[in-house]
Amino acid sequence: MKKIYLFLSVILLGYSAFSQTEVSLSDIAKHEGDSVVVKGSIFGTRYLVTAKGSPTFMNVGAKYPNDSLTLVIWGNDRSKFQGDPEKTYLNKTVQVSGKVEIYKGKPEIILYSDKQMMILSN
Repeated sequence: MKKIYLFLSVILLGYSAFSQTEVSLSDIAKHEGDSVVVKGSIFGTRYLVTAKGSPTFMNVGAKYPNDSLTLVIWGNDRSKFQGDPEKTYLNKTVQVSGKVEIYKGKPEIILYSDKQMMILSN
């Protein structure tokens, strides 16, 4: 019986270690280093095809530079998204999951595939 409890405890602790916390867009900066789920609207996008790493930037909550969160897709990951992300997600409300990082004082989440994003409404 003790083995069963030990096994269940290990499974539950492991699950909680990988779970993601749902946070509000206004609190996103407080969660640096955390894996989170956040909802918001994409107000602006930009694909810098000739820049180093060919990043795509998506501004959540407001247009740049007043956005609450920046989503980043590096060029080598664009093929893991359907269509052109800068067009697909623009003006959509989305739910995003990923690790919050702070870059130049602002929160960002790097997206590696479209499995991290879900369109909630147009």
